[in-house]
Amino acid sequence: MTMWLALLVAAIGSTEVAVMPLSATEGIEKKTADALTEAVVAELRSLPGVSVVSQADIQAMLALEKQRDLLGCSEIALGVDFLVLGSVSLLGESRMLHLKLVDIKRASVAAQSDRRLRGASVDDLLDALPTVVSEMAIKALPPFGWLGLDTVPPRLGLRIDDEPTVKAPVASHRVSAGVHIVTTDAPCFKPLRLELTVNQGQERQETVQPEPRLAKLEVQPKTPDGALVQAEARLDGELLGPAPGTFEASACGKRLEVLAADGSSYSATVALTEGRSTTVVALLLPSAAAVAAVEDSQRFWRRLAWIGVGALLVGGGVVLDVAPASADNQRLDVLDAAPVVLYVGGPVLGLLGALGVFE
Repeated sequence: MTMWLALLVAAIGSTEVAVMPLSATEGIEKKTADALTEAVVAELRSLPGVSVVSQADIQAMLALEKQRDLLGCSEIALGVDFLVLGSVSLLGESRMLHLKLVDIKRASVAAQSDRRLRGASVDDLLDALPTVVSEMAIKALPPFGWLGLDTVPPRLGLRIDDEPTVKAPVASHRVSAGVHIVTTDAPCFKPLRLELTVNQGQERQETVQPEPRLAKLEVQPKTPDGALVQAEARLDGELLGPAPGTFEASACGKRLEVLAADGSSYSATVALTEGRSTTVVALLLPSAAAVAAVEDSQRFWRRLAWIGVGALLVGGGVVLDVAPASADNQRLDVLDAAPVVLYVGGPVLGLLGALGVFE
């Protein structure tokens, strides 16, 4: 009875599969076998149309029926069609995993799958488990395959049948064999609907390329005085082409950038409407680097001028110092002090100007 309380049942379409706890031989801990059992159940649940009957449900049924009823009379008990048995063992340096699918009604083995991993860890067993379960299941359970999807441009939203929207790429999504409807869910692109057939055991890979919603954008680059100039236009970083010109662009485009050969540029947010034309007059302004270069040049000449003023003052001091005396061979006292003032003040004024103190 305890063993059956650990039983998990996976309903796959109209087929129900009961997973027995994997048996563990010497060298394999019970908790390892239990963890692998849970992993087997998880893999079966990932099959198309899979649902899981909880242990609480099984316990409620076991309270009403005996263990033999669960296997011997599926209509009365859980309706189990298949039983998964298995074991995990350690033999020498190899870990071995064995799974077997038993057809209850026919009392025969419907399928089995094995793996021997030399020098492997438990993680290696877990990595191999999906393939082992798939090999076993595909031989007897309802047919399924795998569908992989990508989009151009990348990371667009996709829906497979009625499942929630996911972002591309979709890698090896397990689906039932048959026709599946794939639709795009991307606001900047026109809706696209594809019917894709996946055969049993097939791994189908498709690239979905929906048509973008387009608008017309006319770009007229102009200088501040109104003259048209040649420039390069980009929308959201993507090159549109040489401007002036009219372009077909994504209706979801937002950021327009226009760059001229001299470094002047224009940048603004635009609002485009699908199927309509929008004209943008791009007023080109000097780039920050160009403005900075002009400011640097002006600053240099201003400071050089202050140095020149200082030099002139020193020169004036020299002139006064060597000037001849007046007719009566006398000079005013103020003129005697002037050269000293100019000798000192000129260099100080020039130095302060060169350091930008007066800016």
